[in-house]
Order: sequence, then C-alpha cells, then structure tokens
Amino acid sequence: MKAVAYQTHGEPWDVVHVEDLPEPELDSGDVLITLEAAPIHIADLLAMRNALPFFAAETGVGGFEGVGRISALGADVTNWAVGDRVFLPIGYGAWRERHAVPASTLLRAPENAAAEQLALVPINMATAYLMLHAYDTVSAGDWVLQNAANSNVGHYFEIFAKRAGINVINVVRRRDLIDTLKNQGRSHVLVDSDSLAGDVAAITSDPPKIALDAIGGEATTRLGACVAMHGLILSYGFLSKQPHALAYPDLVFRNVRLRGGLTNYAMERLDADGLARMRS
Repeated sequence: MKAVAYQTHGEPWDVVHVEDLPEPELDSGDVLITLEAAPIHIADLLAMRNALPFFAAETGVGGFEGVGRISALGADVTNWAVGDRVFLPIGYGAWRERHAVPASTLLRAPENAAAEQLALVPINMATAYLMLHAYDTVSAGDWVLQNAANSNVGHYFEIFAKRAGINVINVVRRRDLIDTLKNQGRSHVLVDSDSLAGDVAAITSDPPKIALDAIGGEATTRLGACVAMHGLILSYGFLSKQPHALAYPDLVFRNVRLRGGLTNYAMERLDADGLARMRS
C-alpha cells in the first residue's frame, strides 16, 4: 500500500515522499481502517521540522488526524462493524491507504458530511471538548471565557458549552469579527484590549471559572485579570509566540492558575466513563 512518509527531518517539501509499505496485520483487538481523507495539520509540518518537543524523535508516516471506514475486524472486536465510519486516533500516522489501530481508540464519525470536512475535526473538536470536561468542573449556569474565539477550537467550544448550559464570553482580536460571531449565534463577543476585565464584568458579576488561551503573552495576562479567584487558564496555543504571562497579584493573591491543555495529556485525565462519553 502507499503511504506519505519522511525518514529525516527538514523542510516538509524536502523530506516528504511516497513509499510502499507492507499491508498492516491485525491483532485481536484491532480494526483495519481504509482512509477516506486526511489533512495536512500544522503539527505535521512542525514534526517534519523536528519542532514538536513531544514528537522530537519521530519520523515515519505523517498525518495527525483523518477519517476512514472499517474494512476488517480483529477476532475480539464486537462493538464495531465493517463499513463503520470512524475518526483515526490522533497522531497515529493517517497518511496511508490502510491502517490497523486498536478498536478502543476510535471515535465514530457521522455519515452526513463530506470526508474532507470530517478529516479536519478530530484535533480541534477533541481539544475543545477536553478543555471543558477534563479539568476544573464547570456546571450549567457557570461562565467561561475564550480568546481566539473565531478559531475552529473556539467554534467547537461554544457548541459543547451551550449544550451543557454553560455561558461563554468570546474574545477576538479584530472588531470586524464581532458581527461574524454574533451571526453564528454567539451571545457575548468582546474585542481583546486593556479594558477586557471591565468589559467581562459588565456582562456578568459571576467571573469565569475557566479561560481558554490560544495566544499567550499579554493576552494571557488579560485573561488572568478576568477569571475568578482560583480560576484556571488553559493554554492550547501561542499565536503571539510570546511566553504566557500572569500578573503577580492574580498569580499570588488570587491563586489564578495556568496550565497547558495538550490533547493527549488531557485524555489521560478522563476516567473510563469520561472517555466513553467523549466517544459517544
């Protein structure tokens, strides 16, 4: 079968190539997936450049996410059927025609969408879900805050929060995005600025328990001033390419916490019931 692989690190256009691989062999708990579509994720490009700290030594088949259909079952697999559409596990090397993966790692994919669109879902959707459910407990009626709210993660996070009855304040960096997000059904959209804490307080007297940060730098500082006492900022990006920074009074006197929200680590925080709910 064909695969898109790289055996050395460097610029993607220099190191990536098509190669022939042997057909995968199924263990008893595996399924064989025939690929429908897989995107080029930014993590793929960084991995090829040896610029992902948690992926630094890896070479081989690229593809951090994708969608396909089950074409064969291992002897012990009973909860999947040939023909089922599934999302490939994150980071399993999706750029190959067929792939054997553990059945326990799969998420079901819907039938009523194009494969090219579904292939873009797993990382961003999982990131949004996990940041809402794998860290501090938030309940219906609580408030959460997110910057880069026009991103794919921001879109999914709004959906998951709304389904749970949680209120979201969306923060963007350009004023022209306000109407765009409100036309999508977002109730609260603000422009990031030095007045952000006051703007958030004007919306609710109940400060957000959690803030999602995709930017870093001074944007993190502004989120820290907005969240509640003992609030949590979850970082999943660094668009500013600046270190994430909290102001001393928020960090020390209000116990505002900052932690990374990498998807793989977040999934380890869920118990079996939590993983089952995510996969449903």
